Amino acid sequence: MNVWKVFGAGIRQVFHHKKLLLLFYVPNLLLAYILTVPVKSALQRAIGHSLVSEEVARFVNISFLVEFSREHPGLISALLSGVGGVMLVTVLLNTFLLGGAVSCLTLRRSSTWGEIFADSATYFGRFFRLFLLSLVGYTLAIFVAFFLNRGFVALGRALADSGGSFAGRIAGLVTLAVFVLFVNQIFDYAKILTTRYDEPRAWHALRRSLGFIFSDAHFWRTLFLYYLVTAFAVLAVVVYNGGASVLDFPSNLFILLLFLWRQLFILVKVGIKLLYYSSQAMYVNAQLPQVEPMEPTEFLA
Repeated sequence: MNVWKVFGAGIRQVFHHKKLLLLFYVPNLLLAYILTVPVKSALQRAIGHSLVSEEVARFVNISFLVEFSREHPGLISALLSGVGGVMLVTVLLNTFLLGGAVSCLTLRRSSTWGEIFADSATYFGRFFRLFLLSLVGYTLAIFVAFFLNRGFVALGRALADSGGSFAGRIAGLVTLAVFVLFVNQIFDYAKILTTRYDEPRAWHALRRSLGFIFSDAHFWRTLFLYYLVTAFAVLAVVVYNGGASVLDFPSNLFILLLFLWRQLFILVKVGIKLLYYSSQAMYVNAQLPQVEPMEPTEFLA
């Protein structure tokens, strides 16, 4: 099946499953509110209600946070504990919800809320184990990219002046992004194949994923499909930032429009998150029409 057709079919499937958009949008919106409101109110209590406090609450300023932590060690410690707790809940919640969403998208069925949450409960433990394995993968990717970055910087310095060193750093950052995205892709397919084959073992699902991606017939297509969705995500961010800069104006109407624009962008982000799984699941289903055991390639056996 043509990758562009898979991409288009993935978009249509996301629009078809509007329940899944709400499934991620509403809980994550509530968690974002729980995370930002206490932080903003704490900063305003510490430095007062002013344009400066509003600006600090909106944008992260590392130097300010360092100084703030020195002046208010107890408050910053409490804030960090609260932020860490909310982030942990966010990871667990999204891991739970992904089970129902990926199952629905992979098996191409319209599910009720009860069926979605039942699948979420079924696959939560398996997806959480895959998440723990992915941490190892991300660590390895960052470790390798770090040494490659040092090599690129050294090569740039040897071949040119400071401009070559800067180019080496850019090459290192691009390499890091490629490695991290590739690890993410591998575990996306592992989740899809977990639901497709009802695979209870995370390690076996990972082997299935590697076997599928690294096969001669699928490697370049899966890579192109993943980066096609990534390019779509980058385009969405560019459009959002452009619109937000236009609407950032001190007027009640523009404040309302900016709020609505941000909510639309959150929905688009949720849609793109689902599009990764939808398009890749479409590709898997097109290449493996019969649900049957799939052996990993020889180098993984």
